[in-house]
Formats: sequence, structure tokens, C-alpha cells
Amino acid sequence: VLGEDIRFIKTGKSRLKHKGVRFYRTTGYALSFAIPFVICVIGMLLNRRRIRANADLARVKSKAANKMARKRLKSAAAALHAHNSITFYQEILTALWGYSSYKLNIPASGLNRDNISDLLKQRNVSEELTAQLIELLDKSEFARYAPGSDREQEMDKIYQESVNLITRLDKTL
Repeated sequence: VLGEDIRFIKTGKSRLKHKGVRFYRTTGYALSFAIPFVICVIGMLLNRRRIRANADLARVKSKAANKMARKRLKSAAAALHAHNSITFYQEILTALWGYSSYKLNIPASGLNRDNISDLLKQRNVSEELTAQLIELLDKSEFARYAPGSDREQEMDKIYQESVNLITRLDKTL
């Protein structure tokens, strides 16, 4: 029963390995040190870049202005649908004053119509756009304290004007 009960001895090169895999001196071993090091260096560089970007407060506030205004306009839209004119006009005014404050880098306490006009003129914003902003502020304050007869239509008109104005100012600034 030759070749069935005992296997023939191999004479060529065999692929024997030591019991247990040796990880030392392999590519995976070298990569296990190199990859975390590279990731750490990239993370440090990105963190430094983020810190430098956040150090410029005027730039950070300018970027946040549109987000803050959209949030306030969303609240105003909710008040519009709830037919709550007091909250609506308060949110519209807060959105317009806050947007102006953030974009022009002036504290809200120091804002007035003259400051806004002067600063927008310095930033090469058209007279038409500046006049629209001042007019919208006046309309909103007048409607808040002395409501007219057709509130719903007026509130909707002011809301649309506010959204369009902030969008156009954002493109210009």
C-alpha cells in the first residue's frame, strides 16, 4: 500500500513558518507607528489653523451674522403664522439690528441709524440698499408700536422685505 499509508517526503523548498506569526519587521509593524504619527501631525496643523481663524473676532461675527438673522427670521415666520404681531415685529427688529451689529462689528448698544448709514457707505453698499434697511427698521418699529388696520398683509410684506434685504446685504458685504 505504497503512497497511501505514509506520505512521500518533499524534496523541494518548503514554506514552513514558525509557530505564531512574527509581527516584528513587517510592513504592518512599521505602518502601525507611522500612520498614528502622521494623523497626529495633521491634526495639530488643522487645530492651529482653526485657532488662527477663530482669533479674528470680527471675521467670526461676520460669518455668524447670516446664521443669526436666519434663526430670528424663522422665529418671526412662526409668529407670523401664529398671528402674534408683537413677537413678529420684535423678532424682525432683533434680526435686522443684530445682523447690522454683527456684520458691521459694532456692539448693539452703539447702533443707531446714522452709524449704520455711515458704515454701510464706507463699505461701498449702495444708497438704495442702505435706505431700504433704514426704511424697514422704521416700518417695523412703527408697526410694532402703532399697529395698522391690515396687520396680516403688512406683516407678510415686512417679512418678505426683510428676507430679501438680508440676502442682498449678505451678497454685498
